[in-house]
Amino acid sequence: MRRTCERHGYKTGKTTRTVTYGLTNLPPRETNAALVETLWRGHWSIESDSHYVPDVTLGEDRNYMRTGTAPETLAALRNGLLALWRRAG
Repeated sequence: MRRTCERHGYKTGKTTRTVTYGLTNLPPRETNAALVETLWRGHWSIESDSHYVPDVTLGEDRNYMRTGTAPETLAALRNGLLALWRRAG
């Protein structure tokens, strides 16, 4: 499939168009463009929801620890804290 997305920058006035391609195993008789678009957008909403808070709010991307098991340990601690905070509301 091919998907074309056009974005207009209100501050710059510039319009950009991106074309992305994808593969699916959905049979043509059981799908349509609207369903594929829903699935495509749904994937990125999951990605954004699960990564935004650790990356932006908790600054995970700014962490410079790169040796041993420290990065994995800190990520596990952050994920545990996020799970507790989300469960507590």
